[in-house]
Amino acid sequence: MSSKTAVISLVLVGGSCTLAYLYVMRGKKSSQKKEQEIIKSLKNVKNSYQEVIKNIGKLQNQAPFIEKTATEMQTKLEEFKFLIQPHLDNLTAKTRKFEN
Repeated sequence: MSSKTAVISLVLVGGSCTLAYLYVMRGKKSSQKKEQEIIKSLKNVKNSYQEVIKNIGKLQNQAPFIEKTATEMQTKLEEFKFLIQPHLDNLTAKTRKFEN
């Protein structure tokens, strides 16, 4: 083999190896990018889960106050109904006059 043929062969082999390396690295870079996106998404899910757990704890701490407020509201509604009942009866009687 002449030196000219040897140099051409080395250049072709080197070029082929370089192209193969770049092709493989291109695939790795995109897969690395996907891996980083997946890791970032998993971290977001983990952080969101922790926030949900923290908010559930806050809600559980507020549960007694919610029950107390609901009871107070029910009492106020019953008082309001008692106060407006005579007026409702009056309106009902007047509308019956117009219907007949």
